[in-house]
Amino acid sequence: MKNNSPGHTGIQVRQLHLTYLWHARQRVIFDGLSLTIEPGEFVTIHGDNASGKTSLLKLLTGLQKPDTGEVWINGICVSEAGVRGARQAGVGFLSQNPVYQILGQTVQEELDYVVDATPEEKARVLNQFGLTQRLPVAPQSLSGGERQRLALAVLVLQRMPILLLDEPTSYLDAVQVDKLAEYLKTIHADGTTIVHVTQYPEEAAWGTRTLHLIDGKLVERV
Repeated sequence: MKNNSPGHTGIQVRQLHLTYLWHARQRVIFDGLSLTIEPGEFVTIHGDNASGKTSLLKLLTGLQKPDTGEVWINGICVSEAGVRGARQAGVGFLSQNPVYQILGQTVQEELDYVVDATPEEKARVLNQFGLTQRLPVAPQSLSGGERQRLALAVLVLQRMPILLLDEPTSYLDAVQVDKLAEYLKTIHADGTTIVHVTQYPEEAAWGTRTLHLIDGKLVERV
């Protein structure tokens, strides 16, 4: 179930400027930030707290507009089209705590919302993410790692060509972190473009390319 469709042209961030006002003080988050992510890349963006990681994801998902500059994803100007444009561009988003993204009363019901996936595809992905035995379980009863895997499974079944991850290991133990890393490698091998944002140095090497967000600037270290 490859995700690299002919219309997948990647992500282009062009000269983004973003400032916040906080208690009558202006803070510059980005001052001319540019970034290109090619289709099929697995990019890990590492940064400390308050380095601008969440702000960058908000810009990529259309949740926030820049002061100036543009975000283009798969030929759609997300900085103008907003959340709907990001969705049309094929962007899937996984938050730190995906319980707020899960609407079904059971794992089965959550999967049933994905109407375009065949029963065979659902069975394969369930097995891939270790959820086969959890179908009748309420999401609230799942562990943090299981909720992450369920949200990921739904995104995979929706065939989202681009996946944005916001600190996905914040609520996971060491074993679950290792499992998540393996799952991401698998879906990346299937063609998914992944942008993984993290504050943890040990996760910086997960991607095929690593960028460090420092003082609102992206630095690539090899």
